[in-house]
Amino acid sequence: DQLLATVNWRYSGHVRVNGQAGVVSRTHNQVPERDFSGATMRGTLTWLASGKSQLGLTAWDEINGYDNLTTSFTRSKGVSLEPTWSPSGKLNVSAQLQHLKRDFLGNPLLKLFPGLLAPIRQDTVNSTRLSVSYQPARTINLSASIQDERRRSNQPGLDYDDRTIKLNMTFGL
Repeated sequence: DQLLATVNWRYSGHVRVNGQAGVVSRTHNQVPERDFSGATMRGTLTWLASGKSQLGLTAWDEINGYDNLTTSFTRSKGVSLEPTWSPSGKLNVSAQLQHLKRDFLGNPLLKLFPGLLAPIRQDTVNSTRLSVSYQPARTINLSASIQDERRRSNQPGLDYDDRTIKLNMTFGL
């Protein structure tokens, strides 16, 4: 269950603020040790620098369900910066820099076995992305992106470095 309040505020012709805040909870009939509840929030400040460019700054502190043997939910705290440039109505270039810290919480084994010493998993993910999209006709869209992501964890074997390249072509009627 979640109860959220949403704000969309046009502060001026060049600045917009969007956000959500509220509470989230999850209950399990069979294993109540996996239940969780807490506050969640996300906000974005967008600066429309010109008719062709904008800069978005987003920050969040959220709780999300995560089901595995030692975790029933995660708390994610992060920030991202996303500049966008549209030199024409057909071409769009955007980038994203993101920093995320995630704690894996709600270990039901700790409630079932109180003496169990199990460290809380904590991950830090840093990523960058560059995207370009081009719409040569109203029904055709071409896009490409490259993303570089690095995760560091306090648990052995969970670190990774990843580079992803995506190419996409969409036809519509």
